Amino acid sequence: WKMEDRVAQLLGLAVSAQQEQRVGAEEELRLMETKDGFTSHLMGLGASPGLDPQTRWLAVTYLKNQVGRFWQRRSGIPHEILAEEKTAIRNGCLPLSLDTDEKIAMQS
Repeated sequence: WKMEDRVAQLLGLAVSAQQEQRVGAEEELRLMETKDGFTSHLMGLGASPGLDPQTRWLAVTYLKNQVGRFWQRRSGIPHEILAEEKTAIRNGCLPLSLDTDEKIAMQS
């Protein structure tokens, strides 16, 4: 699997009506949080108008949480978003905040 494809699949499963699928997807997403590129993939998925709106919204929600937790290294937080990813996030935030989907725009 390419990471972006796997993240998209997991986000779709994370909104599943089946609790077992949802819990498994959330756990795998949690394990991916500190992988290089994860935050950029969330940005890309959130900006993909061809994706299911609920999956896009969840990608942007995860993105917001990632930025809040991992933007800079802090005591007890062993991971920091890479500088290249920070640049991509800065460049992608304005377009996301202007998205035609109001839920996406408000979350970013």
